[in-house]
Amino acid sequence: MSLLLEDLLQFFVDNNLYKGLGVDAFWDKLPDKPDSCIAVFEYTGFAEVSYEPAVHRSVQVVCREPSASLAKASVTKVHNLIRSSLDETGVIYLNGRFTQTSIRQTPFKLNEDKESRVTYGFNLGITTTEDELGG
Repeated sequence: MSLLLEDLLQFFVDNNLYKGLGVDAFWDKLPDKPDSCIAVFEYTGFAEVSYEPAVHRSVQVVCREPSASLAKASVTKVHNLIRSSLDETGVIYLNGRFTQTSIRQTPFKLNEDKESRVTYGFNLGITTTEDELGG
C-alpha cells in the first residue's frame, strides 16, 4: 500500500482518464505544465477515534484546463467515475486500498490563472487507513 493521494491518482490513470503519475496527474502540487492536468490535495480531516483503526481524511480533487468548459468537463468525468464506482455503502477500492468515500459536493470553479487556464474541483471525505510509510 502506498499514499492515499497516489492511490487515488492511480485509480484515475487505471481508468484511462489521465496518462500517468508525474505526467498529467500530481499530488500536493499543481505544476505550471502541462496545461491540462489533475491534482489531489489532502487537508484537515477529522479527529482520530482511539478505538477505531480507520482515519477520516479530506481530499480535494482539482482539474485544470485551458478553458472553463474543458475544466468542468474534466472534473465532471472524475466526479462521475468516483460516483459510479462506489457501492451502496460508499466503498471503493483505490489501488487495492479499502476506502469508504463520500463526495461532498458537485464540481465548482476554483480559479482562473494569469494564463487564462481554469481550475475546477470538488472535495471528498475518505475513511481508510493511515498511509504506510517505508523507512
